[in-house]
Amino acid sequence: MVGVGDDHLSRVLRGARDKRATGELTRRVAVALDLPEDYFPEARLEFIVERLGEQPTLRDRVYDQLRKEESSADGHGKRRSA
Repeated sequence: MVGVGDDHLSRVLRGARDKRATGELTRRVAVALDLPEDYFPEARLEFIVERLGEQPTLRDRVYDQLRKEESSADGHGKRRSA
């Protein structure tokens, strides 16, 4: 129903061979399950990334805001270790 084999879906779900769900795949799965096409976060993230790539001013504003929030959270202005 979604245009990929069961074996591929299994690898994606397990994260085998570094397989990850793409926005397109999650949209197709959502539609097949009669859910909104943006039901899964991967679809929403792909949409955001595409739009940010098309709008450099918005991309820079989002980047600046995220960096500011990160700096406030760790108090140093540096990335926190994972």
